[in-house]
Amino acid sequence: MTPQDRAFGLRLNSGCAEVLIHTFESVGKAMRKIFPDPTGRQTCTWLPVIGRRGFRAPCRPMALSLWLAVMVAHALADSEPFTPQEPIRLFNGRDLDGFYTWLLDTKREDPRQVFTVSNGMIRISGEGLGYLATKKEYLNYRLVAEFKWGKTNWHWGDRIGKARDSGIFLHAIGPDGNSHDGRGAFMAAIECNIFQGATGDLLLIRGNAADGSLIAPRLSAEVVEQPDADGWFTWRKGGQRKNLERVGRLNWFAKDSHWNDRLDMRGPRDAERPYGEWNRIECVCDGDHVQILLNEKLVNEAFALFPARGKILLQCEGSEIFFRRVELLPMNKRTAGDTPADHRKHHQQLAGSLQRNCE
Repeated sequence: MTPQDRAFGLRLNSGCAEVLIHTFESVGKAMRKIFPDPTGRQTCTWLPVIGRRGFRAPCRPMALSLWLAVMVAHALADSEPFTPQEPIRLFNGRDLDGFYTWLLDTKREDPRQVFTVSNGMIRISGEGLGYLATKKEYLNYRLVAEFKWGKTNWHWGDRIGKARDSGIFLHAIGPDGNSHDGRGAFMAAIECNIFQGATGDLLLIRGNAADGSLIAPRLSAEVVEQPDADGWFTWRKGGQRKNLERVGRLNWFAKDSHWNDRLDMRGPRDAERPYGEWNRIECVCDGDHVQILLNEKLVNEAFALFPARGKILLQCEGSEIFFRRVELLPMNKRTAGDTPADHRKHHQQLAGSLQRNCE
């Protein structure tokens, strides 16, 4: 048996295959990853791949172990959060490549077509509770999204006659549907609210890890001393430092103190544009620090975030909403597409591309 042969082992048991990879001469560490049994049979016991009598396998063991080793490498690479060095168009304007869907009632199936793409826009119908999630995790980025509200509110999320509601979940972690909010409709995360009159609020969404342990988000912020009517703080630059953990909300700085949950709610100082108009929201995630800009205005800020890396989710919570741009920009420089003139050019190019695709 060669050292390379000794570097791999294979075990098939109860419908799973487990690969144990040893860095034989250098690091000497072991890594493990669980994969579904590709053969559908469980006929192997724990044995080295080569060199033991009585080894039984449903296929050539060395080939299978090498295949699984490659899968481990890919899985480990995919599990590492990605930091963009150049602009990344999370939404390509054509389809949902790079995303997957999750709904409370149907999981990764979408029989009602809640998440669709048309005319260069993502449409989230609102008919359900769930999200559109990136397949990858990210950290240290500037997320730029452009959104506008659709017409329809649904009974999902109790939105009939009430304010239109969605959100962008930052640093979402844990298994799908692990949130306490929405009875498992979402993931533990820091939510940037997209909610009429409250767009730019930051919410702590707690949940459970795969082992059942609590995922308890937290943040620290400079705030107005007096809490709002619900007992939560409002951001103010240079204000008193307060911490939130497990649950809570950090209001954007000019949120109407008389905000109430009614359709097309607007406060006197709202940074969000009126219903039917496009809005630009930017989430600047720099380590455990986040800033929220709405239509070029800084509206919220927090520090000492946990989690500080993870997936990005576009929420479905009972209201129809459209996204025409979802893009990650690197932290270290301003890039094309970052000014109002660049925004217009971006949309002109997108419209031209759509026209050519239809010809």
